[in-house]
Amino acid sequence: MQEDVAREGDVAVFREAPKAGAWIRSRGADLAAGARPLARGDRLHPGRVALAAALDRPTLLVAQKPVVTILCSGDELRSPGEASFSASIPESNGVFIAAVARGAGAIARVGPFVRDDAVVATEAIASALRGSDLVVTVGGVSVGDHDVIRPALEAAGATLDFWRVAMKPGKPLVVGHAGATHVLGLPGNPASASLTFLLFGVPLLRALQGDREPVAPRHLATVRGSITRKAGREEFLRARIEWVSGELVATLLPNQASGAVTSFAEAEALVVLPAEREGVRDGERLEAIVIRGIV
Repeated sequence: MQEDVAREGDVAVFREAPKAGAWIRSRGADLAAGARPLARGDRLHPGRVALAAALDRPTLLVAQKPVVTILCSGDELRSPGEASFSASIPESNGVFIAAVARGAGAIARVGPFVRDDAVVATEAIASALRGSDLVVTVGGVSVGDHDVIRPALEAAGATLDFWRVAMKPGKPLVVGHAGATHVLGLPGNPASASLTFLLFGVPLLRALQGDREPVAPRHLATVRGSITRKAGREEFLRARIEWVSGELVATLLPNQASGAVTSFAEAEALVVLPAEREGVRDGERLEAIVIRGIV
């Protein structure tokens, strides 16, 4: 290193004797001969793209982007900014799902709103199934008089693999397929729709692209805050996270209702409350799924 040398006339004077091998980059020190720097199923990020460039690879073979079509249902829906009408609400679920899907590597397109009419819903779903790798419906999959989406999925040719999951929020979830096209029928409450797409939609999109680790890992976290509830369903509690003295700390958000639109604007992790538990106390440790960077 030049800064460790002093010049006295034409003589270089070392301030200390260099150690053997110092300041020399040995062949194979960073990547040994025969090592596999990138493998099939690796998720590309800027570091891995730079590694490919450093290895003199101008191109890489990547998975084709899956096409996702999102259908939001309900007579009450209107686009944000449109003139309001009686009992209307601005639609936000499709915005969330499309953004998350694109972040997971998909091509996302949001279709026109689907009215609460069985024939209209069937036609919209049948059209969406053509040319999509995944069709996501939002709302209309529960047991209300206006919930027409689940029967419309079957009428459009989809096979429902299962309906309803013992989780909170998001119980009335539909998972199915129509040929090679996958189908997700999400509940319409904002937190329910967002959470079920994160837990089911994102891993599916990752898997369709050949990702070797499509499911987000779980980490132990110390919980700040407490709740009580009736046991019976695994619950995913929205939380903020921070690292304190090398430990992951998850602070529960105050509004855990399925209709809360604010929760995923602030959520950075999902704290997993096992089905048999009747609550969580401040300071307990539970598993958490980090979603910061996804939402």
